[in-house]
Amino acid sequence: MTMKSRSRPISVLSHLPLLVALAFPFGAAAESETETPIVAQSQTVGPILADAFEQSGRVWKRNAMAYARLPVRSEIGKAVTTFTLDGEGKPAAASEAEIHENSVIVRDMRPIVGAVYREYLMSREAWFEVFGLMADTLTFHSYQSVQTLRVLTVDEALLAALGSQYGQSVQLNSSDFPGAGADSGSHTQVITLSLGDRVTDSGVIVSPEVLEKDYSPQDIAPEA
Repeated sequence: MTMKSRSRPISVLSHLPLLVALAFPFGAAAESETETPIVAQSQTVGPILADAFEQSGRVWKRNAMAYARLPVRSEIGKAVTTFTLDGEGKPAAASEAEIHENSVIVRDMRPIVGAVYREYLMSREAWFEVFGLMADTLTFHSYQSVQTLRVLTVDEALLAALGSQYGQSVQLNSSDFPGAGADSGSHTQVITLSLGDRVTDSGVIVSPEVLEKDYSPQDIAPEA
């Protein structure tokens, strides 16, 4: 009698490890390409960023207001104590700073509790940079900040122009940004730009929460 050989049915489950092994490297490679930042070519970065900020950058004005005054002569050399709230909600000394002739005494608009205000010192140069008017009285007056930021939202087009593929993040120098100072090359920093980041023209990444809380847009958002 002739014996017939039986064919063993092919089980899909028995091939799953092979299928997974074949599929995984491609997925891992695509993921690593997206996650690994590339380094932008420095000779082309500056013009690309300048054009992007010119076309799509938005101006945001700081909402800050503060009281300020100059110190009287008898206060020079004395200390200003900055108060904060402790764990029980009571005012507690956080720091002290010595008053100089170049100091501006700054006070928050609202007390931290009761009649206790947070007061601190700024140099006259730093005060003027933020508020645009020099405090020139010995009594507190209110001032509105004139400080603005030009902010750009990083999109796929910008990343691609900087050499990115598949949405990769891009590394570049802070000195490449159009708002960087002329002496920024001596203390340049490496900035990593990712899709959706908000970055200023001086190369500082700002969170959307900070922008919405502390700044107001001064122009119309560019069309997408």
